[in-house]
Amino acid sequence: MKAIFQTREGQLICKASSLDYTTRQRAVKVAISKGAQTLQSTDERGRVQDLTHILQNRVLSFRHSL
Repeated sequence: MKAIFQTREGQLICKASSLDYTTRQRAVKVAISKGAQTLQSTDERGRVQDLTHILQNRVLSFRHSL
């Protein structure tokens, strides 16, 4: 199932061919590198999933490890 990862504001983060765990984690890494504050995925059926909590947890754990 194809998916698009973007911020809530509509900035494209990346496109993917699936929505599995590994793909979501890669999208989070790309979003962090682009300085995104929010993240959501949209599948080919138009279903939207908010992934901001995953993004924020990753950023917090990174900062905590410094």
